[in-house]
Amino acid sequence: VGKIYKSRPDIYELQVSSIKDIKLIIEFFDQYPLITQKYGDYVLFKKAYELINNKEHLTLNGLLKL
Repeated sequence: VGKIYKSRPDIYELQVSSIKDIKLIIEFFDQYPLITQKYGDYVLFKKAYELINNKEHLTLNGLLKL
């Protein structure tokens, strides 16, 4: 699922190129939750994914939620 890059000595980045890959990542983090502020960031990311996946971002109301 995607590619992992080491961008700095203590930072890794995961890059995906499809919605299917994002869905797998969300399923993983739902099963193994993040801690600290990273969890809050994940919750916002998941909400954005759900809006886009449900095509709600195509309406003004949905776009404002993003």
